[in-house]
Amino acid sequence: MKALAICSVLLFAITALPQTHKASKKGSTAGIDPESCDLSFAGTARKAVKLRTAQDGADYVKVNDGKPITVEDWFAMTCKLDDQVPSKVPASQAMKGIETQKVTLKGFLMGAKLDPDHDIHAEVAGSPKWATPHLIVEVPPGQQYCAARKALWDIVKTELPAHSTSKIHVMKTPAPVTVTGYLFLYTAHGKTDFCHTRGGRGITPAGKKQQVQGLWEIHPVLELQASE
Repeated sequence: MKALAICSVLLFAITALPQTHKASKKGSTAGIDPESCDLSFAGTARKAVKLRTAQDGADYVKVNDGKPITVEDWFAMTCKLDDQVPSKVPASQAMKGIETQKVTLKGFLMGAKLDPDHDIHAEVAGSPKWATPHLIVEVPPGQQYCAARKALWDIVKTELPAHSTSKIHVMKTPAPVTVTGYLFLYTAHGKTDFCHTRGGRGITPAGKKQQVQGLWEIHPVLELQASE
């Protein structure tokens, strides 16, 4: 009886412990601050290419001599790259002459969300109207991308209630932004027709359709700011 009583006490103590780890699911963004600069990248697909730094791209070609291009220019440029993609895309290196390009783009921030890998996924369009083609720009976690990350989420927060913990938002009034970063092809979401394939990605507001076009991204985003 004494042994049974001890077992009962131990069982009660175990079940009474806080179940914080048990309640947390792999890939969950619960309790994570999108603006935090202390997060680590939690993904694997082409990780080294996604996490390129300003120093890594010091010798990259500057598209349009570093001057901003439009979203329309972006799609025209990236669609021409499809035929240059090798049959086997390198997992840990940028494709020379293709992804070794730095681009600055102006458009409208349509929405943003915190992804399970801790990137901030944002969608940019050439018009403030939702039903226009969007490209995806991604801001990784970490100190190298901290300023861009905070600048992006500061824009999102202008439309969020005070003390909101939301991890996804569609802009009611899309904000004009200027984004600078590197070209990136997200082949994990499709192996052909990179110019048009959506790959199941994109924010889907109630009553509206996804508008992401193509697997070409600006990833990582190195700089982002509100513009006129």
